[in-house]
Amino acid sequence: MISTHKEVYYTGETSRFLYDSLSEEAVTIINKVKEAFPWSESSGAFAISSPVTHEVLNEPVVTFILTHQVTKLLLNRSYPLSARKFCMDSKTSYLKSYFIWQEEQPSYLPESCTALFKSENLAEYNRPTPSNFNSFYDCYFKGDPSTVEAHFNLPKKRGKYDTFYGLTVDNGEVCRVKQYVYDSATKFSDWEVGHLAFTKILENFKRETL
Repeated sequence: MISTHKEVYYTGETSRFLYDSLSEEAVTIINKVKEAFPWSESSGAFAISSPVTHEVLNEPVVTFILTHQVTKLLLNRSYPLSARKFCMDSKTSYLKSYFIWQEEQPSYLPESCTALFKSENLAEYNRPTPSNFNSFYDCYFKGDPSTVEAHFNLPKKRGKYDTFYGLTVDNGEVCRVKQYVYDSATKFSDWEVGHLAFTKILENFKRETL
C-alpha cells in the first residue's frame, strides 16, 4: 500500500520523513525496529518516521506516533499526542508526550510567533532510556516564515499548503530548529486545528475534575 500522507521536516542538512503506518516505507522501518526491539508493537501507531540522528542524543532515532486511544491509555486524555522513540544504537527508548502550550510566550521565539505545543520525555515501564533523554524538550510553533528564517538564520523552506516549526531546548539553550513543510493537506498538516480541538478537550477535562 502506498500512502500520500507524508510529513517532512528539515533541520540543517538533515531531513526526516513521517509515513502513514500502513505505507510500504513504514513497513520496512517497522521491521528494522522489530529486529532491535523484539517487544516493539506498531499496531498502536498511526505514523512511523524514518531514522534521523538526534542532535542531543547523538544517535539515530525512529519515532512511532501513537493513536489518541493509546495516548489516553498510557497518559491521560489531556495529552493530544504521544510518541514512542526508539534509539537504534543504544537500544534504549522513551515516550514523548505532546501537550498544549500553557506557559507565557517563550523568550526565544520572535514576538509575532505563537507557541502551540510543548513536549515532555518520559520513561516507560522501567525500560532502559538514553542517559540524557530528560534534559531537553521541544516547542512547536507557528510564525511568519520570513520572520522565523531571519530570527534563527534558517534556509528558505516553505510549504505550498503550510509551514510550522519546532525547536529543541537542551539545558535551557536552543540547540536545533525544525522546519515542517507541507505542500498539501494531510493527516499531519493542520496543527492549528488540532490545537483548537485539544484546547477545548483540555478545558472540558479541567471542568470535569473540579
